Amino acid sequence: MNAHLSLTESAEFVKGNLSLPIARSYFEHIRACCRCWESISAFFPETPFGKVTSSPPKLWWATIAVDIELGIIVSATEIWAVTMSRTELERLVKLCPVECQQVEESHLPAIGQKASAACREYLATGSPLSTLPLSLSLVKSWFQRQVLFWTALIPYGETATYGEIASWLNKPGAARAVGGAQHANPLPLFIPCHRVVGRGGALVGFGGGVALKRKLLEIESKYLQFNI
Repeated sequence: MNAHLSLTESAEFVKGNLSLPIARSYFEHIRACCRCWESISAFFPETPFGKVTSSPPKLWWATIAVDIELGIIVSATEIWAVTMSRTELERLVKLCPVECQQVEESHLPAIGQKASAACREYLATGSPLSTLPLSLSLVKSWFQRQVLFWTALIPYGETATYGEIASWLNKPGAARAVGGAQHANPLPLFIPCHRVVGRGGALVGFGGGVALKRKLLEIESKYLQFNI
């Protein structure tokens, strides 16, 4: 790897086009190199988590369905929300700008079927989640979207601290605010907030509980042990 990432390398990393071992090595390099973090930041407006708009395009909501078992809410083209909690699912359905149709997985839009299959495979075997179109329309704060963008870049099997993410945002005193933004993550698993840990690797601040956070990290560690 060169001393600094090229624009092409930065773009491939942001888009998730690198193999798992290469993405992990890039991540280790990037977070130790301010210049490379700056090159990654240059691609921020081009990501699916782009700048806040007053409301999502109505076409996004042409077809919306809910996978009750996994708690996945999807439109015809994007994953809108993921939750493992039935209570949280019901709350999110109430926030939906149109009436949600609760259907079986076989009747989900194609993107929903892929999301359901990916989540089940991940939880069963640790197989990394495939890249799928995501929507952050539930997240109205620009700061929260920035936090979730950087969180989405943490490769499978790696971790970062709340303080590190705050420093990447040039807000070194905002570790607590980063934790708050993580708690508001509408797409856990796909945006891996379980990979964000406290100082010294402490497992803290996870909406699904510390036990679930530990389980998810163990799933990934075991997968890496036998597949990389």
